[in-house]
Amino acid sequence: MDGAVNGHNWRRRVLFVTNMLAPYRLPLFSALARWYDVVVLYHDAPPPAFERAEELYARHGVTTARMATTELAILGRRLVVPRPGLGRALNAKRPDILVLCNASPTAVMSGVAARRGTRKPLLFGWSGSCEDQAVSWGRLYYKRHYNTCEAIFCYGERTVKWLREIGVNPPVVNIGNNTLHEEIVWPKGKRAPEQGSGSNGRVRVLVVGRLVERKNPLGAIDIIRRANIKESVELCLVGSGPLKEEVSRAAYRAGMRIVLKEHVPWDEMYEVYNHADILLHPSRQDWWPQCVNEAMLVGLPVIVTEQSGIDCWFLRNGVNGFRYDADDPEQGARLLRMMIERPEVRKRVGDEARRTATSFGAERVAAVMRHWFEGIAGKGERG
Repeated sequence: MDGAVNGHNWRRRVLFVTNMLAPYRLPLFSALARWYDVVVLYHDAPPPAFERAEELYARHGVTTARMATTELAILGRRLVVPRPGLGRALNAKRPDILVLCNASPTAVMSGVAARRGTRKPLLFGWSGSCEDQAVSWGRLYYKRHYNTCEAIFCYGERTVKWLREIGVNPPVVNIGNNTLHEEIVWPKGKRAPEQGSGSNGRVRVLVVGRLVERKNPLGAIDIIRRANIKESVELCLVGSGPLKEEVSRAAYRAGMRIVLKEHVPWDEMYEVYNHADILLHPSRQDWWPQCVNEAMLVGLPVIVTEQSGIDCWFLRNGVNGFRYDADDPEQGARLLRMMIERPEVRKRVGDEARRTATSFGAERVAAVMRHWFEGIAGKGERG
């Protein structure tokens, strides 16, 4: 927030500590940069799809820096941890508020290191990975570190409930999953093609996500097979992972046309969305996936599982999207078949999806976070 000290203007500095420069977080950081000096400290090199992330961040006025880390192997798990002296290095950046953007050991240890020698407020943003949350040590780990924070920002009521179940005490703020700025997903000068652009007039069903068990990419193939619509559909899978070969074999056995895109640069995803007709998200366990917001923003009708973690107030069944139980693929098949056979439903639901996503942008989420930043910033100043 802007202010004045001895005649000089100043802005509070918010230091975000995260694992990588995820471009889908950029709109929120950019919106916050209207009021704060935003610095993002990260420890992992960006994956291929995000290789231009530093350039994107710089264009939107967000300062970035990569922290010094070392890699350890503990109990068969790869851990990237901050090197000694990180606390002094972080405090040299003179943050007024620290925000941990994920629950990776590196981010948490970095936040703890940054807090040594300072009484600045520490907040936590977003949730940890589903894999960690499913095991008992994850519960103890998260409870211990979350309880050192003044507040926690998270995605969805499912995460709020989980945090309370494990005994987390600070205020928990459900900010939903911020959508992207429209001009990033749909750059100026780029217009969407006519939908229905699959090969030979097929309807293109899009699935975005890692090819891993919990994302359930094989479930998408099963639903199309059960719907008996393989001649009308082209399945486009965007993602990579250990199930790649199994997915390809399953599609081949089902006689299904499939397009697999392993690494699509993030700032080119608008082409993928704009060439699709339906987004199908068959996940068995998730925490409000960003791809659903992105698809809705460009007017795609979406079909998601109840296990996706998306709040009902955001995705209203039958209004701006559809839901089904991941354990009931027949239900998913019926929904998909209906969407294939009734383009007017796709159009109506897609239009409403776009209106919803447009009204729930990064600026709205940034305003909520600003309210909390200003409410707790005095703690650090008084300390």
